[in-house]
Amino acid sequence: MFDNNSAWRDAFDDIFGSLDIRECTPLAILDTIKTMPRASNRLDDIVIAARSRNIAANDDDVLSCLRTLYRDGKIGFREIAGRQFFITQ
Repeated sequence: MFDNNSAWRDAFDDIFGSLDIRECTPLAILDTIKTMPRASNRLDDIVIAARSRNIAANDDDVLSCLRTLYRDGKIGFREIAGRQFFITQ
């Protein structure tokens, strides 16, 4: 009997199993921010950019990394017209 769910799972494991997924760390997020245009440095944009660089990122992890980077003085924070931006120093 053919198991459709198993077939899809095996296919995706074969396709994506070789990707090197990196941990979400402050340095990985800082490197991601440096590659982004300044106008797109909102939390949502940073999460998407990190995921596209094979970083296991979600909103909470990225926000925690941004807080660490801000405390260390490696990024700045600006709020413009109610939107929050994170800028490299």
